[in-house]
Amino acid sequence: MKQNICLLFAILFFVCSKAQTVIPFHLTEHNNIIVKTLVNEKDSLNLMFQIAMEDASISPNRINRAENILFDKNGISEDNKLQIGNLIWKNIRFFDGELSGQQSDGKIGTSIFKDQIFKIDYDNNLFVIYDEMPDLKNYTSIPLTYKNKAIFIDIDNINPWCI
Repeated sequence: MKQNICLLFAILFFVCSKAQTVIPFHLTEHNNIIVKTLVNEKDSLNLMFQIAMEDASISPNRINRAENILFDKNGISEDNKLQIGNLIWKNIRFFDGELSGQQSDGKIGTSIFKDQIFKIDYDNNLFVIYDEMPDLKNYTSIPLTYKNKAIFIDIDNINPWCI
C-alpha cells in the first residue's frame, strides 16, 4: 500500500512538474471520457469530453438533474459557470436535448482548453494543461482539421469494404 501511494505521488509530481494544471477523468467501458463538474454552483454533472464540439450540452437521458441551467425557447443557455475541481470557467454555453455517451449527463467541448496546450493522458486518466509547449520528442505529429468549431483527425479509409 505504501509503495502504491509513493508511486502515485511520483507520477503526479512528474506530470505536474511541467504542467500548469491536471484534470482527472474517468474512462468508461464505452471509452467515454467523463469529467465530474459543478454547473452554476449547484448541479453536479458527469460530462463527457467531446473533442468535436466547442460548447457544452445536456442530454435528455442524463442521470443527474440539471435544474439550474436555464434554457431559452431555442434550447440554448448562455453565461453558465462550470467548475472542475478548483478550476472555474464562466460564460459556458449549453445546448439542451443533445444525446451523449453512456454514463454521462451531457458533453463538454474544447472551450475549456481555449488558447491552451493540453494532453489527454489515457495512462493516468488525466488532462494535462501546459504553461508552455512540452517536449515532443517521443510524439508523432498527425494532421488535424478545425471545422465548424470542431477538431477532426485527418485519416484515409483503407478498408475496401467501406468504399
